[in-house]
Amino acid sequence: MKKIKLFIGIDVSKGWIDIAVIHYQNPYEYGYKRFSNTTEGFVDFLNWLEKNYTTNIEECLVCLEHTGLYSMPICVFLTEKNAQYVVESALQIKRSMGITRGKSDKADSKTIARYIKLHKDDVRLYKMPCRTLIDLKALLSFRERLKKQKHALKVASKELNGFTIQSTYEFVDEHSSEIISIINLKLKEIEKQINQLMNSDKQLRPLFKLSTSVKGVNLIISAYMIYYTNCFTRFESWRKFSCYAGSALFEYTSGKTIKGKTKVSHLANKMMKALLTNGAYSAIQHDRELRNFFQRKIKQGKEEFFVINIIRNKLISRVFAAVKRGTPYVPIMNYC
Repeated sequence: MKKIKLFIGIDVSKGWIDIAVIHYQNPYEYGYKRFSNTTEGFVDFLNWLEKNYTTNIEECLVCLEHTGLYSMPICVFLTEKNAQYVVESALQIKRSMGITRGKSDKADSKTIARYIKLHKDDVRLYKMPCRTLIDLKALLSFRERLKKQKHALKVASKELNGFTIQSTYEFVDEHSSEIISIINLKLKEIEKQINQLMNSDKQLRPLFKLSTSVKGVNLIISAYMIYYTNCFTRFESWRKFSCYAGSALFEYTSGKTIKGKTKVSHLANKMMKALLTNGAYSAIQHDRELRNFFQRKIKQGKEEFFVINIIRNKLISRVFAAVKRGTPYVPIMNYC
């Protein structure tokens, strides 16, 4: 990391960005200004920075919250300008800054600037995903929206049965079924597009083949893992990704009185957790080693969810091992 002169906190909204600047030597003196969330606004921000602080963006450490599409333009701009910047979750910033009262965009930008000032030695600089990963995330998000609509149509149709006249129920059920059939076709097209996208990219293709060599890891699970790990560069080990995906166990004790069960944390990526759960059940059906392990643990009296969580971790560790080694996973039981 280069020498830092200023710490900059950016609160990103749809229409504008709020900038707070803290000096390296005097953390109690800070500047503030609002710019539009456009390329023109970003250029005005750099001009304001050079005019008022006689420094360029490369000598600053910038931090912003992850706000999805709204933060994408500023991330692209900062990457092009070789800026040192961090994209942090809002919850991480909020819980690390103590008790706060009130809320405004100006106050949030100052909080973000103070956060990066205090944690400058612990944070990791953000690495912008490649264009293919951005396209991949767009396809996965579209697929998830369609799945939610499909589920909503199914539930609404079933709930009418028995609570309204038969003719009305049949009308709703018939038209819901027609729309669901169209959604199913579109889901297949999206998955086909995801498959083509993964195989057309030189960086993603080998990662896709290595991750899907693990039984239980299908196209969608592989795609999500590749995106969330930024091509397996975001997490240092599979254990850290396991924590991110809600599969890591944590102790819950305090003194002599509180002795809770060791359990997973609810602070996790629920989407990834659900996908890995489905993958674990699929692996039980198709992987002889995992099937024997599951049956053995159930006979020993272990809870099913506890065993499934272990299998989730096994899938994660196998994928990370295959990627790190650069060779497909080979089931040991095939040679026993």
